[in-house]
Amino acid sequence: MRKGLSHGLSLVIVAIVAASCSKKPEKTILGKWHTQGDPPENVTEFRSDGTFLSIAVTLDPDNKPEFTNVDSGKYWFLDSKRMKFEINQKDSPTVLMTNQLAIHGDKIDMIVRFGQNRPQTFHLERVK
Repeated sequence: MRKGLSHGLSLVIVAIVAASCSKKPEKTILGKWHTQGDPPENVTEFRSDGTFLSIAVTLDPDNKPEFTNVDSGKYWFLDSKRMKFEINQKDSPTVLMTNQLAIHGDKIDMIVRFGQNRPQTFHLERVK
């Protein structure tokens, strides 16, 4: 009896772990994220309605905020490794952008290509 209970419990644990690892990226990405290496004020928030808000603060040589840029728009997943963004920038036309990403729990590696430039990789961490 004890062996059967232990085996059954093991199956439940495996099922829970498998379910948590297979979370859809649409749910996993929700919340606030900070780009590693940037000032702590730089945060991107992905919302459940498919919109995002990104705040980027540029610091002057004395580490005081010099310029703040706020972008917003829509995002959606093309598949589990690619996102499409429609970015609304103040005083600029709307930009469409497709990025590659890999989600590792509370971390995201996002590969972004700005126009014809070489791709850049950004490392994001969930804000807790």
